[in-house]
Amino acid sequence: MKQIISASLLLITLMLPSNFSFASARWVNAESTPDCNTYVDSQTVSYNKDDNNITYWIKRTSPPAYGYTFMEQHSCNLTEKKIDILKSITYKQEILQRSTNTPHSYVIRITPDSPAEHEVNTACSTIGLAPVLGVSTHRWKWIHSTDKTSYSICVDQKEYNPATGRALIYIKKTYLNGRHWTQAYVCNLKENTLTTSLDESNNDQKFIVPDSIEERIFNAAVILCKQ
Repeated sequence: MKQIISASLLLITLMLPSNFSFASARWVNAESTPDCNTYVDSQTVSYNKDDNNITYWIKRTSPPAYGYTFMEQHSCNLTEKKIDILKSITYKQEILQRSTNTPHSYVIRITPDSPAEHEVNTACSTIGLAPVLGVSTHRWKWIHSTDKTSYSICVDQKEYNPATGRALIYIKKTYLNGRHWTQAYVCNLKENTLTTSLDESNNDQKFIVPDSIEERIFNAAVILCKQ
């Protein structure tokens, strides 16, 4: 029945930030793209120094033609560089559509120049914390271009263990329309392996074929780790 609201739905609705308003100046812009605008609620940012966790609400708005607004409460561990989605609420034309309360069900790893990094940096800046990856502007070195995609490696972010040969690096793929996304890769410089699986499981092992983009990424990682 449409007039009945479940107890769980009502509870999550009541847990929205007080004085909730889509047009309020409390929302700080984190990122704007043709697909959506992302804002951080400056009034709900909180920081726990003991576990280095920052918690906040975000709002994503779709283009006016679609009329959707997505609200989420996020918790970011600034040490592990991961975001945990605590609550998720969807509106259309400011009318509640759905809500979920499932913490720890979906975790986002923060990569350079990603929407995740932009929102966390915005939340951190509202309470005077440093950027989550140490800098707000990253340096990228071009690797290769095709007729559709350009590849670059982030030269200011890496994790390298010379003893094991394991290196964590970040590759940005930029498309002709200007859109981009960043992918984390794990390379083993001793075993000559490359994977996008951060636990280095074999189900996402990349073949390093001569003159392939995988070979170029691996070679760029080797150069970066030797610097």
